[in-house]
Amino acid sequence: MKLSTELKNLPVVSIAEGEEVGMVKDFIIDPVSKSIVALVIEDNLWEGPKVISFSLIHSIGDFAITTENTSSVVPLINMPELTELIKKKLKIIDGKVITRAGRLVGFVKEYSIDDRTGEIIGFELKSDANIVSPDQNVIPSDCVATIGKDIIIVDEDVETSLRSDHGQAAASVTGMARPAAPKPAPKAPAFTPPPASAPDIYEAPEPVAAPAPKKAAPADAAVGIDAESDVDIEELLDLDAAAETSGKVEEPISSIDTEEAGSEEGRESLSEIFERRQIKYMLGKKVSKDVASEDGRLIISQGETISDDVIKKAKASGKFLELSMNIEIEE
Repeated sequence: MKLSTELKNLPVVSIAEGEEVGMVKDFIIDPVSKSIVALVIEDNLWEGPKVISFSLIHSIGDFAITTENTSSVVPLINMPELTELIKKKLKIIDGKVITRAGRLVGFVKEYSIDDRTGEIIGFELKSDANIVSPDQNVIPSDCVATIGKDIIIVDEDVETSLRSDHGQAAASVTGMARPAAPKPAPKAPAFTPPPASAPDIYEAPEPVAAPAPKKAAPADAAVGIDAESDVDIEELLDLDAAAETSGKVEEPISSIDTEEAGSEEGRESLSEIFERRQIKYMLGKKVSKDVASEDGRLIISQGETISDDVIKKAKASGKFLELSMNIEIEE
């Protein structure tokens, strides 16, 4: 278990290369599963926002976060599924906690995270919270109904579930405690013939079922980014655009961009900017597997190069995300 502030500014280290990849600057949060699905990473180049999926983290220590290799950290534009709701700017630290009936409980001071799964364990209230006992000030995550922008909705009887620390909150959240090793089923006792007067019946004890494995939160769940951050995504995009203008970043020009530019009115939305840059990144790259439509029509074969026509077909068939996730990584 880790507090959110303990993860901020931790270096991310590649085990294979033995080098520091970057530093944690923010979290991308899935409000549905109430978990962190990715970390926003800052590196020395910092030409744009980069992320590492929580599923690719090997371990979280006191002094560093480790991952298997440097390829685990990728530009945010390579993961469009994380950008769709990024503009929601979910806020947990300093977020207002209210009940379903609209009663103010207090404001969040800190929150804790399961360092194995990324699930949020508990929400710690500030000292001025409207609760009976100030020593019981941690809300277990299973009492939280909704994580929204600046507001967290909790059950009306939340006071009955408050805990004194995050460790107690972890113990009370279903499935959050580390599972114990399953016990082997007991052996059936040796059969001995019953007395003549007893019925000749032998009943073996029922086997003990092992606990079902816990399902991980889906990687493509709806997500938001914690607004309590030193990172401004739009500012990063401006830096990225500035780098492109100065010639530091060379991107192929797509006829798709040309067609869409004529109909664009005013400032692009954040998701449109990410999609436009994603298309520019994909053009000219090769795919690592066949991509086909739902009815079996081949959009592009393994090893072929992505073109404007391929991107149009992928978007029309709802396979744009699958196409973007199967680009060959250049050595």
